[in-house]
Amino acid sequence: MPIEIQEPLAILYDFFEKRLYFLSNNSYVLGRKTDDSNPDIPITGNAPKVSREHAIIRYDPKTGEYFLEDYSKNGITVKREQTADIESKEPSRLEIKLKFGDKIFLSNYGPLIFDSPDSAENYKNSEKTSRFMPFEP
Repeated sequence: MPIEIQEPLAILYDFFEKRLYFLSNNSYVLGRKTDDSNPDIPITGNAPKVSREHAIIRYDPKTGEYFLEDYSKNGITVKREQTADIESKEPSRLEIKLKFGDKIFLSNYGPLIFDSPDSAENYKNSEKTSRFMPFEP
């Protein structure tokens, strides 16, 4: 049986690491990569305030929209609006509807730019962009 390849519905560009991720209709864990943690979208740079499972980008098939859910102690910021108490001791479970062009910060790490798949060429053609993650089949 042939594998059906899904076209990406959105992209996420890690400005710091220069990585481009193609998102389909799944959920994606964003977090710090460690020896015992391998999130879908790994933060590999110097980001000690980013949790191993800091946030999840979730696709809602009923509405065709993506949501960002905060599971961290140190919070997330979208569009420069603080979305979680940085002093929080428990995961906030805050959920934000994402829109193309949103800039996401995981604690003090970022931006991760959520955008339209049509804009992928803009990021691919950037001379600083060096690595890509293909969309999932």
